[in-house]
Amino acid sequence: MVGAGLHALVTAPLVVALVAFHRPEWHPLTDLAQTEMRVRDVGTADSPLVGLAGRIGPWTDPGSHPGPLSFWAMAPVHRLLGGTALAFSAAGLVLHLVAFALVLRIAHRRGGIPLMAGVAAACALLVRAYGAVVFLEPWNPFLPVVWWLAFVLAAWSVVEDGSHLVVAVVAGSFCAQTHLPYLGTVGVGIGALIAVCGYRIVTGSPEERRRRIVALATAGLVGLVLWLPPLIDQVADTHNLGRIRGSLQHPTEPAAGLVDGAREVVDRFGFDYWLSASDGAEVAASSTRTPGGILVLGLWLAAAVACWSGRVGPPSLRRFHAVLAAGVVLAFVSSSRISGERWFYLYFSVMGLAVLCLLATGWTVAAVVAERTRRPGVRRAAVVAPVALAALLSLSAAVAAPSVEPADRGRAEALGILADDTAAALRRADGGTGRYLVRWEDPVGIGAQGMGLVNELERAGLTVGIEEGHRVAGTAHRVMAPGEATAVVVLAVGPAIDGWEDQGARRVALVDPRTAAERDEQEARTARLDATFRAAGDDAAVERWWRNLFVAPLDPDLPPAARAEVMAYLDLPAPAAVFLLPT
Repeated sequence: MVGAGLHALVTAPLVVALVAFHRPEWHPLTDLAQTEMRVRDVGTADSPLVGLAGRIGPWTDPGSHPGPLSFWAMAPVHRLLGGTALAFSAAGLVLHLVAFALVLRIAHRRGGIPLMAGVAAACALLVRAYGAVVFLEPWNPFLPVVWWLAFVLAAWSVVEDGSHLVVAVVAGSFCAQTHLPYLGTVGVGIGALIAVCGYRIVTGSPEERRRRIVALATAGLVGLVLWLPPLIDQVADTHNLGRIRGSLQHPTEPAAGLVDGAREVVDRFGFDYWLSASDGAEVAASSTRTPGGILVLGLWLAAAVACWSGRVGPPSLRRFHAVLAAGVVLAFVSSSRISGERWFYLYFSVMGLAVLCLLATGWTVAAVVAERTRRPGVRRAAVVAPVALAALLSLSAAVAAPSVEPADRGRAEALGILADDTAAALRRADGGTGRYLVRWEDPVGIGAQGMGLVNELERAGLTVGIEEGHRVAGTAHRVMAPGEATAVVVLAVGPAIDGWEDQGARRVALVDPRTAAERDEQEARTARLDATFRAAGDDAAVERWWRNLFVAPLDPDLPPAARAEVMAYLDLPAPAAVFLLPT
C-alpha cells in the first residue's frame, strides 16, 4: 500500500497533464506519426520487425533502431482506447507507469520502505527534470527513460542475490530496441550480469546454483522471444542489425572523443539546471553547466569512496555504488563514441544515472548518521525526508500540469484541420473508396506534417500510400506506385504552396496561422533571404536552400548572415495547403 501511494504521488501529475496535453486535440507529427502507424500495424500481416527509422547510415536510405518492442507494447492500450491520438499518448504513458511500478518494487525488495521512499523522490526529480512532454509524447528517445532506471536497479538486484534477471533482460531489451544509444551499454551490462551469474553458479551453494541456473535459462528464453522480430528481419528482410553494425563500425561523421564526450556527461549531472528548465529539450541544449555536474559527481564519488574504504552501511550499498560506477564509466565511453550532432535526447540515460547517484549519496549519508548517532528516529527521518521531497516535486509538477503543451502545438493543430478537410474532400469526390498517394513539399518542417497527414487519413479509414523514397520512415508496405493511385494528395508548406493550381491541382484545404504582422514580416524576410541567397551562391545552391530551409543552416556554404536570417524565418508560423491531383 505504501508503494501504491508513492507510485500515485509520482505519477498523478502526469495523468493530469495527459488531459491538458489533448486540449485541443493533439495530432502526431513526423516520428510520432511514424510510430503510431507502426503501432497500428501490430498484429497484422505487416507487423513491425524493426524500430523507428534513425540516423543510421546514409540519410537517403537510413537504417532503423534495433527492434519493435515499444510498438508491440503500446498496441493493446492503443486499440483498447479506440486508436485515437489520445489513445496513442495514453499507451505511451502506461508504459512509463509500469516502469515506475517496477522501479519501486525492486527498491522495496532491496531496501524496504526507506529505499522505496528514496527511489520515489528520485523518480519525482526525474519527472520534474524531463518535463511532462517526455512522458506524453511516445517518441522513441523518450520511451526508455524510466525503463533505464528499472534496468540499472534490476542489474543491482542480480548482483545482490540473482533476483530480477528477467526484469533486467526485459527492461534492457526495451531500451536497446527502442533507441540505439542504449544498445552498447545494455549489451555490456547484460554480458556482465551473465558473468556474475556464472561465477555464482561455480562458487555458490547447491541451492544458489540451482536458482541461478533457472534464472539464466528463463531470462535467456525471454530474451530470445523479445529479439525474435529483429532476428527474423536480419535473416529474411532488411538486414537491419547488419546495417546498424556497419554504421557503428564506420560512422560517416567524426566522434565526440573522450574530452568532449566526458564534458557532455558531466554537464548532465548538473541537477540544478534540470530544475530551472521547463522540459527535457532545454536540459541538454547547452554545455555550460559543468560546475553543477562536477559538484554532483564529486559528492557521489566521495560517498562511494567513504562507503568502500570505511565500510559504511550494509554490503548492498557498496554493491549499489559499484553498479553505478560501472554505469558511469560506460556513459563516458558511450558519449565519446557519439558521432555528429550531440542532440539533447542522447543523454537522457545519463540524467537517470545522476539521480541514482544522488540517491546512493543520500543513502550513504543516512548510513553514516545512523551509525554515529544510533538514534531510533534516524530510520523514520530516512522515510519522511524523501517522501516530503517527492511530495514537493510532485506538487510542482501538478501545478505545471494544466499548462502542458505538445512540443509543436501550432503544426499539430494545423494538421488536424488539414486532415479533416482533406478527408471530407476525398469522400465527396469518390466516397472515400479510392487509393490515395500522399506527397509533400515542406521546406520549413522536413515533412513533419506530411507523415502526419498520412497517419491521420489512415486513422480516418482511408487507403493511403507514400512514395518509394519514404519507405523506411513510413514502412515499405505503405509504398504506392503512382499507377496504383486513384488520386494524388499533395501537402505544400510555406514557399512550396505557390504554383500548384497552375499545374491543374485543386486546393481542398488551407491553414494560415500567421497574423497580419507575421505575414508582413515573413514576406520581408523572404525578399531579404532571396537576395542573400543569390548573392552567396549560384542558381543551383539557391534552389537547394529554398527547397529545404530546415536543414539549410547546417550547410557550410551558407553565409552566417543568411543562416541567422533562415533561423528567424523558421521561427515564424508557416501556412500549409493540400491539393488534389488526378492521376
